[in-house]
Amino acid sequence: MIAEVSEKKMKAFRGKTFGKLRSNRGASLLVALLLFMVCSVVGIVVLTAASAAAGRASKLAENDQRYYSVASAAELLAQELNGQTVSIIREETRTDTTTTVSTMTIPETGMGSFDEGEPVTEAGTPSCKVTLGSTGEEEAPSGEPAPAGKPFLPGGDRGFLTEMAVRLFFGSPDTAGNYTRYSVDPENENYALDLSYDIGGTRTLVESNEFSLEVADSGGGSMEGLQITGNYSLWSDGVLTISLQNKAGSSTDKDIFTLVITLQPEFRESEDSDSDIVPGYPTFAWRESVDGTNGTQVLTYTETVMTEVTTTKISTVTWKVIGIGEKSEVGVGNNLTPENNG
Repeated sequence: MIAEVSEKKMKAFRGKTFGKLRSNRGASLLVALLLFMVCSVVGIVVLTAASAAAGRASKLAENDQRYYSVASAAELLAQELNGQTVSIIREETRTDTTTTVSTMTIPETGMGSFDEGEPVTEAGTPSCKVTLGSTGEEEAPSGEPAPAGKPFLPGGDRGFLTEMAVRLFFGSPDTAGNYTRYSVDPENENYALDLSYDIGGTRTLVESNEFSLEVADSGGGSMEGLQITGNYSLWSDGVLTISLQNKAGSSTDKDIFTLVITLQPEFRESEDSDSDIVPGYPTFAWRESVDGTNGTQVLTYTETVMTEVTTTKISTVTWKVIGIGEKSEVGVGNNLTPENNG
Protein backbone atom coordinates (compact mmCIF):
# COMPACT_ATOMS: atom_id res chain seq x y z
CA MET A 1 0.00 0.00 0.00
CA ILE A 2 2.75 2.34 1.02
CA ALA A 3 4.82 1.45 -2.05
CA GLU A 4 1.92 2.25 -4.36
CA VAL A 5 1.48 5.69 -2.78
CA SER A 6 5.19 6.52 -3.10
CA GLU A 7 5.23 5.49 -6.75
CA LYS A 8 2.26 7.76 -7.47
CA LYS A 9 4.01 10.72 -5.79
CA MET A 10 7.18 10.15 -7.80
CA LYS A 11 5.28 10.07 -11.04
CA ALA A 12 3.50 13.27 -10.11
CA PHE A 13 6.82 15.01 -9.30
CA ARG A 14 8.39 13.94 -12.57
CA GLY A 15 5.40 15.15 -14.47
CA LYS A 16 5.57 18.59 -12.90
CA THR A 17 9.37 18.95 -13.43
CA PHE A 18 9.39 17.95 -17.09
CA GLY A 19 6.33 20.07 -17.60
CA LYS A 20 8.13 23.13 -16.34
CA LEU A 21 11.12 22.47 -18.59
CA ARG A 22 8.80 22.30 -21.56
CA SER A 23 6.88 25.32 -20.39
CA ASN A 24 6.45 28.33 -22.69
CA ARG A 25 5.70 30.80 -19.86
CA GLY A 26 9.26 32.51 -19.93
CA ALA A 27 11.14 30.97 -16.96
CA SER A 28 13.73 29.31 -19.22
CA LEU A 29 14.25 32.57 -21.15
CA LEU A 30 15.16 34.44 -17.94
CA VAL A 31 17.77 31.85 -17.03
CA ALA A 32 19.29 32.10 -20.51
CA LEU A 33 19.40 35.92 -20.33
CA LEU A 34 21.05 35.79 -16.91
CA LEU A 35 23.69 33.42 -18.22
CA PHE A 36 24.30 35.69 -21.23
CA MET A 37 24.74 38.74 -18.99
CA VAL A 38 27.29 36.94 -16.81
CA CYS A 39 29.28 35.90 -19.86
CA SER A 40 29.13 39.45 -21.28
CA VAL A 41 30.42 41.01 -18.05
CA VAL A 42 33.28 38.52 -17.90
CA GLY A 43 34.15 39.26 -21.54
CA ILE A 44 34.07 43.01 -20.97
CA VAL A 45 36.41 42.66 -17.97
CA VAL A 46 38.83 40.55 -19.99
CA LEU A 47 38.78 42.94 -22.93
CA THR A 48 39.27 45.97 -20.67
CA ALA A 49 42.22 44.37 -18.92
CA ALA A 50 43.77 43.40 -22.25
CA SER A 51 43.25 46.91 -23.62
CA ALA A 52 44.85 48.49 -20.52
CA ALA A 53 47.80 46.11 -20.75
CA ALA A 54 48.23 46.93 -24.42
CA GLY A 55 48.17 50.67 -23.63
CA ARG A 56 50.81 50.31 -20.93
CA ALA A 57 52.92 48.19 -23.25
CA SER A 58 52.77 50.88 -25.92
CA LYS A 59 54.19 53.41 -23.41
CA LEU A 60 56.95 51.10 -22.24
CA ALA A 61 59.39 52.15 -24.96
CA GLU A 62 58.77 55.83 -24.21
CA ASN A 63 59.32 55.31 -20.47
CA ASP A 64 62.49 53.36 -21.23
CA GLN A 65 63.75 56.36 -23.20
CA ARG A 66 63.12 58.61 -20.20
CA TYR A 67 64.87 56.15 -17.89
CA TYR A 68 67.92 55.76 -20.07
CA SER A 69 68.09 59.45 -20.93
CA VAL A 70 68.63 60.24 -17.25
CA ALA A 71 71.02 57.32 -16.78
CA SER A 72 73.05 58.19 -19.89
CA ALA A 73 73.21 61.88 -19.04
CA ALA A 74 74.38 61.05 -15.51
CA GLU A 75 77.05 58.62 -16.69
CA LEU A 76 78.33 61.02 -19.36
CA LEU A 77 78.41 63.97 -16.98
CA ALA A 78 80.15 61.92 -14.28
CA GLN A 79 82.83 60.80 -16.75
CA GLU A 80 83.42 64.39 -17.86
CA LEU A 81 83.69 65.77 -14.32
CA ASN A 82 85.59 62.98 -12.58
CA GLY A 83 89.28 63.76 -12.07
CA GLN A 84 89.18 67.37 -13.23
CA THR A 85 91.79 69.50 -11.47
CA VAL A 86 91.60 73.20 -10.69
CA SER A 87 94.56 75.28 -9.48
CA ILE A 88 94.18 78.61 -7.72
CA ILE A 89 97.53 80.38 -7.84
CA ARG A 90 98.13 83.37 -5.55
CA GLU A 91 101.35 85.28 -6.28
CA GLU A 92 102.49 88.13 -4.08
CA THR A 93 105.41 90.38 -5.07
CA ARG A 94 107.04 93.18 -3.14
CA THR A 95 110.31 95.11 -3.33
CA ASP A 96 112.28 95.39 -0.09
CA THR A 97 115.00 97.98 0.42
CA THR A 98 117.96 97.12 2.68
CA THR A 99 120.31 99.91 3.70
CA THR A 100 123.62 99.48 5.54
CA VAL A 101 125.48 102.58 6.76
CA SER A 102 129.11 102.09 7.85
CA THR A 103 131.69 104.68 8.97
CA MET A 104 135.42 104.97 8.65
CA THR A 105 137.24 107.30 11.04
CA ILE A 106 140.66 108.55 10.01
CA PRO A 107 142.54 110.56 12.65
CA GLU A 108 145.13 113.13 11.73
CA THR A 109 147.77 110.80 13.11
CA GLY A 110 147.76 107.13 13.90
CA MET A 111 145.59 104.21 12.74
CA GLY A 112 142.01 104.69 11.66
CA SER A 113 138.96 102.48 12.38
CA PHE A 114 136.06 101.06 10.37
CA ASP A 115 132.66 100.44 11.97
CA GLU A 116 130.27 98.32 9.88
CA GLY A 117 126.67 99.28 10.40
CA GLU A 118 123.66 97.00 10.88
CA PRO A 119 121.49 96.43 7.79
CA VAL A 120 118.02 97.94 8.02
CA THR A 121 115.32 96.51 5.77
CA GLU A 122 112.17 98.34 4.82
CA ALA A 123 109.52 96.05 3.37
CA GLY A 124 107.79 97.29 0.25
CA THR A 125 104.05 97.33 -0.39
CA PRO A 126 102.96 93.87 -1.58
CA SER A 127 100.98 93.33 -4.76
CA CYS A 128 98.91 90.17 -5.17
CA LYS A 129 97.86 88.54 -8.44
CA VAL A 130 95.55 85.55 -8.74
CA THR A 131 95.58 83.20 -11.72
CA LEU A 132 93.63 80.02 -12.45
CA GLY A 133 94.51 76.77 -14.14
CA SER A 134 92.56 73.59 -14.79
CA THR A 135 92.57 70.27 -16.60
CA GLY A 136 89.53 68.76 -18.26
CA GLU A 137 87.78 72.05 -18.95
CA GLU A 138 88.16 74.61 -21.71
CA GLU A 139 91.37 76.10 -20.28
CA ALA A 140 93.54 73.06 -21.10
CA PRO A 141 93.30 69.63 -22.77
CA SER A 142 92.53 66.78 -20.39
CA GLY A 143 95.58 65.11 -18.87
CA GLU A 144 97.93 68.08 -19.12
CA PRO A 145 99.25 69.84 -16.01
CA ALA A 146 97.10 72.69 -14.79
CA PRO A 147 98.54 75.82 -16.40
CA ALA A 148 99.05 79.11 -14.65
CA GLY A 149 98.57 82.51 -16.13
CA LYS A 150 94.85 82.75 -16.81
CA PRO A 151 93.91 85.92 -14.90
CA PHE A 152 91.23 85.65 -12.25
CA LEU A 153 88.60 88.26 -13.01
CA PRO A 154 85.58 88.49 -10.68
CA GLY A 155 82.51 87.71 -12.76
CA GLY A 156 84.62 86.23 -15.58
CA ASP A 157 83.56 83.34 -17.81
CA ARG A 158 85.04 80.10 -16.42
CA GLY A 159 84.41 76.39 -16.54
CA PHE A 160 81.84 74.91 -14.15
CA LEU A 161 84.21 73.13 -11.76
CA THR A 162 86.71 76.01 -11.87
CA GLU A 163 83.95 78.33 -10.74
CA MET A 164 82.90 75.89 -7.99
CA ALA A 165 86.48 75.77 -6.67
CA VAL A 166 86.73 79.57 -6.76
CA ARG A 167 83.55 79.87 -4.74
CA LEU A 168 84.81 77.42 -2.12
CA PHE A 169 87.75 79.74 -1.50
CA PHE A 170 86.34 83.19 -2.17
CA GLY A 171 82.59 82.77 -1.53
CA SER A 172 79.71 83.54 -3.87
CA PRO A 173 79.70 86.72 -5.97
CA ASP A 174 77.32 89.56 -5.29
CA THR A 175 75.23 91.31 -7.93
CA ALA A 176 78.27 93.30 -9.02
CA GLY A 177 80.33 90.12 -9.47
CA ASN A 178 82.55 90.73 -6.43
CA TYR A 179 83.29 87.71 -4.23
CA THR A 180 82.54 87.98 -0.53
CA ARG A 181 85.93 86.62 0.62
CA TYR A 182 88.27 88.03 -2.01
CA SER A 183 90.63 90.95 -1.62
CA VAL A 184 94.11 91.90 -2.90
CA ASP A 185 94.56 94.38 -0.06
CA PRO A 186 97.13 92.93 2.39
CA GLU A 187 95.43 94.76 5.26
CA ASN A 188 92.12 93.04 4.56
CA GLU A 189 91.21 89.90 6.54
CA ASN A 190 90.24 88.25 3.23
CA TYR A 191 93.61 88.90 1.61
CA ALA A 192 93.84 86.34 -1.20
CA LEU A 193 97.32 85.07 -0.29
CA ASP A 194 96.29 84.21 3.27
CA LEU A 195 93.16 82.26 2.34
CA SER A 196 93.22 78.49 2.70
CA TYR A 197 90.32 76.10 2.35
CA ASP A 198 89.00 74.93 5.72
CA ILE A 199 86.53 72.04 5.92
CA GLY A 200 85.78 72.69 9.57
CA GLY A 201 82.71 74.41 10.93
CA THR A 202 78.99 73.93 10.41
CA ARG A 203 77.97 72.48 7.04
CA THR A 204 76.08 75.13 5.10
CA LEU A 205 74.84 75.58 1.55
CA VAL A 206 77.14 77.83 -0.45
CA GLU A 207 75.08 77.96 -3.63
CA SER A 208 72.31 76.13 -5.48
CA ASN A 209 71.11 76.67 -9.04
CA GLU A 210 69.06 74.98 -11.76
CA PHE A 211 70.03 74.11 -15.34
CA SER A 212 68.58 72.12 -18.26
CA LEU A 213 69.85 69.66 -20.86
CA GLU A 214 68.27 68.20 -23.99
CA VAL A 215 68.98 64.63 -25.05
CA ALA A 216 68.25 63.79 -28.71
CA ASP A 217 66.50 60.47 -29.36
CA SER A 218 67.86 57.85 -31.75
CA GLY A 219 65.82 59.28 -34.61
CA GLY A 220 67.49 62.66 -34.30
CA GLY A 221 64.40 64.35 -32.87
CA SER A 222 63.66 65.47 -29.35
CA MET A 223 60.91 64.14 -27.09
CA GLU A 224 59.47 66.19 -24.27
CA GLY A 225 60.32 63.39 -21.84
CA LEU A 226 63.97 63.41 -22.93
CA GLN A 227 64.56 66.94 -21.74
CA ILE A 228 66.68 66.79 -18.59
CA THR A 229 66.36 69.33 -15.81
CA GLY A 230 69.06 69.61 -13.20
CA ASN A 231 70.06 71.28 -9.99
CA TYR A 232 73.50 71.60 -8.43
CA SER A 233 74.25 72.33 -4.80
CA LEU A 234 77.67 73.33 -3.44
CA TRP A 235 78.22 72.79 0.29
CA SER A 236 80.72 74.42 2.61
CA ASP A 237 82.47 71.09 3.27
CA GLY A 238 83.30 70.91 -0.45
CA VAL A 239 80.70 68.33 -1.45
CA LEU A 240 79.05 69.09 -4.80
CA THR A 241 75.78 67.34 -5.68
CA ILE A 242 74.24 67.43 -9.16
CA SER A 243 70.65 66.22 -9.47
CA LEU A 244 69.30 65.16 -12.89
CA GLN A 245 65.64 64.49 -13.67
CA ASN A 246 63.66 63.94 -16.85
CA LYS A 247 61.00 66.55 -17.55
CA ALA A 248 57.55 65.54 -16.32
CA GLY A 249 55.70 66.52 -19.48
CA SER A 250 51.97 67.27 -19.74
CA SER A 251 50.68 63.82 -18.77
CA THR A 252 50.63 62.72 -15.14
CA ASP A 253 51.03 59.02 -15.95
CA LYS A 254 54.62 59.39 -17.13
CA ASP A 255 57.38 58.16 -14.84
CA ILE A 256 59.86 60.71 -13.52
CA PHE A 257 63.37 59.44 -12.78
CA THR A 258 65.87 61.32 -10.63
CA LEU A 259 69.58 60.63 -10.24
CA VAL A 260 72.15 62.41 -8.07
CA ILE A 261 75.88 62.67 -8.84
CA THR A 262 78.03 63.37 -5.78
CA LEU A 263 81.53 64.85 -6.09
CA GLN A 264 84.07 65.21 -3.29
CA PRO A 265 87.09 67.51 -3.76
CA GLU A 266 90.63 66.60 -2.75
CA PHE A 267 92.77 69.55 -1.65
CA ARG A 268 96.52 70.05 -1.88
CA GLU A 269 98.40 73.22 -1.02
CA SER A 270 101.97 74.36 -1.52
CA GLU A 271 103.82 77.60 -0.79
CA ASP A 272 107.18 78.84 -2.07
CA SER A 273 109.16 82.03 -1.64
CA ASP A 274 111.96 83.39 -3.83
CA SER A 275 113.98 86.59 -3.90
CA ASP A 276 116.15 88.30 -6.51
CA ILE A 277 118.25 91.44 -6.33
CA VAL A 278 116.84 94.15 -8.52
CA PRO A 279 119.15 94.85 -11.49
CA GLY A 280 121.43 97.81 -10.80
CA TYR A 281 121.85 97.08 -7.11
CA PRO A 282 123.64 97.17 -4.71
CA THR A 283 124.70 100.81 -4.88
CA PHE A 284 127.48 102.41 -2.85
CA ALA A 285 127.95 106.00 -1.68
CA TRP A 286 130.78 107.65 0.23
CA ARG A 287 130.30 110.86 2.13
CA GLU A 288 133.22 112.72 3.61
CA SER A 289 133.09 114.98 6.61
CA VAL A 290 135.86 116.65 8.56
CA ASP A 291 135.69 117.03 12.27
CA GLY A 292 137.32 120.24 13.31
CA THR A 293 138.69 118.61 16.44
CA ASN A 294 142.21 117.45 15.94
CA GLY A 295 141.56 117.29 12.19
CA THR A 296 139.80 113.89 12.37
CA GLN A 297 138.27 112.79 9.06
CA VAL A 298 135.06 110.69 9.02
CA LEU A 299 133.91 108.85 5.93
CA THR A 300 130.34 107.49 5.72
CA TYR A 301 129.84 104.45 3.54
CA THR A 302 126.24 103.59 2.51
CA GLU A 303 125.25 100.37 0.73
CA THR A 304 121.73 100.04 -0.67
CA VAL A 305 120.24 96.80 -1.94
CA MET A 306 116.76 96.41 -3.43
CA THR A 307 115.36 92.88 -3.49
CA GLU A 308 112.21 91.64 -5.20
CA VAL A 309 110.52 89.00 -3.05
CA THR A 310 107.94 86.68 -4.62
CA THR A 311 105.69 84.38 -2.59
CA THR A 312 103.60 81.84 -4.49
CA LYS A 313 100.80 79.83 -2.93
CA ILE A 314 99.07 77.16 -5.02
CA SER A 315 95.85 75.48 -3.93
CA THR A 316 94.90 72.48 -6.06
CA VAL A 317 91.41 70.98 -6.10
CA THR A 318 90.82 67.59 -7.72
CA TRP A 319 87.15 66.64 -8.12
CA LYS A 320 86.27 62.96 -7.59
CA VAL A 321 82.89 61.35 -8.30
CA ILE A 322 82.12 59.30 -5.19
CA GLY A 323 78.60 58.19 -6.06
CA ILE A 324 75.75 58.10 -8.55
CA GLY A 325 72.46 57.22 -6.92
CA GLU A 326 68.84 57.95 -6.32
CA LYS A 327 67.76 61.21 -4.75
CA SER A 328 68.48 60.84 -1.05
CA GLU A 329 71.02 61.89 1.52
CA VAL A 330 74.46 62.80 0.16
CA GLY A 331 76.33 59.70 -0.95
CA VAL A 332 73.40 57.30 -0.35
CA GLY A 333 71.64 55.23 -2.99
CA ASN A 334 72.80 53.64 -6.20
CA ASN A 335 69.70 52.98 -8.31
CA LEU A 336 67.32 54.88 -10.52
CA THR A 337 63.80 54.79 -9.14
CA PRO A 338 60.62 56.41 -10.50
CA GLU A 339 59.05 59.10 -8.34
CA ASN A 340 55.64 58.66 -10.00
CA ASN A 341 54.49 55.24 -11.07
CA GLY A 342 50.96 56.27 -11.90
